Amino acid sequence: MQMGEFFCPHYCISCGKVGGILCGRCKKYILKQFVGRCLVCDGELSDGVCANCAALPFRRQFWVGERDGALKNLIEIYKYKSVRAAGWVLAGLLNEVIEFDVDTKIVSLPTIMKHVRERGFDHTAKIAQDLARMNKLKVAQVLVRGNNAVQVGASEERRKEQAKTAYIAKTNIDREANYLLIDDVWTTGSSMMAACNALRAVGCERINIAIIAKSNN
Repeated sequence: MQMGEFFCPHYCISCGKVGGILCGRCKKYILKQFVGRCLVCDGELSDGVCANCAALPFRRQFWVGERDGALKNLIEIYKYKSVRAAGWVLAGLLNEVIEFDVDTKIVSLPTIMKHVRERGFDHTAKIAQDLARMNKLKVAQVLVRGNNAVQVGASEERRKEQAKTAYIAKTNIDREANYLLIDDVWTTGSSMMAACNALRAVGCERINIAIIAKSNN
């Protein structure tokens, strides 16, 4: 326990137990809920691959659970209340469900500058950095924002339209690398699909994705 946590200890966001933002028992409960379903069609996954969705711009997909309960609360205190310690917890949850390819490079979907200024940090980039640190992997900044459109609150059609130009892949990147794209929430999938397509447009084919939570809203 760090000195700050001794005087102001964290409490489990699920059960209230003192000692950490998420206790071991509640962490196991969250992970136990994962059933290995496809984010797109809800079909069964085999080794992270959906046999029903052959045309996806990524090969393997990994995600922790539904955006509900403790998982939802963790994401919200991290993004909107700047409880940065929750980022390490969320990265740890992702780490439990991901099967890494050899020499994986971790890529975060770039956050718009408006949100970075409001929150004081790029929340997705920090999770990517924490996940890389846990596995002694490298973070690859191979995507940049193509626009600064806000997705939250937009209709599904509007999200898809905005996402088409949301990301641009850098041209001086390793096209043969194994890229793992990270994002916090999957709502319509438009942002992640657009990011994958941006990489594919410059010749990258070894692309997997990892999401913390799937939203049903």
